Amino acid sequence: MELILANQITTITGGGITTIQDFIKFAVYGNITAADPEMAKRWDENIDNTVWLIKRIGEFFFKYDRAYNSYKHGLRVMTGPHQLGIALQKPDGTTTGPMHIIQASEDSVTYLQKEPVREVYGEKEIPISEVTKAFNPIEASFYLAKMSRMLQTIKAVRLTSLKGRGSVESINTFFGLDRDEVRQLAKIDTWKREPARDDEARAYSQFVAQMQAHAEQQTEKADEEESNGKL
Repeated sequence: MELILANQITTITGGGITTIQDFIKFAVYGNITAADPEMAKRWDENIDNTVWLIKRIGEFFFKYDRAYNSYKHGLRVMTGPHQLGIALQKPDGTTTGPMHIIQASEDSVTYLQKEPVREVYGEKEIPISEVTKAFNPIEASFYLAKMSRMLQTIKAVRLTSLKGRGSVESINTFFGLDRDEVRQLAKIDTWKREPARDDEARAYSQFVAQMQAHAEQQTEKADEEESNGKL
């Protein structure tokens, strides 16, 4: 799929086919066309839609490939509603005021992924990030249905060729594909929480401790002044 998305068809076919349109004509349709004359005239339109759809499915797969691998290698995946909000924060770390939601989805997948190795003070660290991506189940179902239709066509073409029949009884086409409608199915919300470097984490912890200590001192001072005022 990476080679298809990169249009490296020559690499896939060993130089036998050079364009992705010709590749789809052979790989999916076995170099046949529609029996209907009007559809045959527009066959390139069907091929272009098929190419676009296959690339779209490939992009969808690579968008969630880390989630798939996380599930496959350890079940370190959670699904469900997700939202990300921001609010003002006091020096002691507690939030104040209303929470402003900037990202929300009824369907999302959260998983762990390894980040590139980094070096801190001569020691190597392997950061583990928590990634959350929103997704649309309808989009996933749509792609599964389209892939099923392609596989039905591939099967029909191959069986006809093996049995030596003259024509394929039926094939699935994608003349009516609405690309704008498919694009609207996509969710583009992604949020990643990556761990800080050890030295940065320690510095931040020290800063928070200092702020909390300062806040406690101010509270104690205010309580003492109030107590003295009452006396």
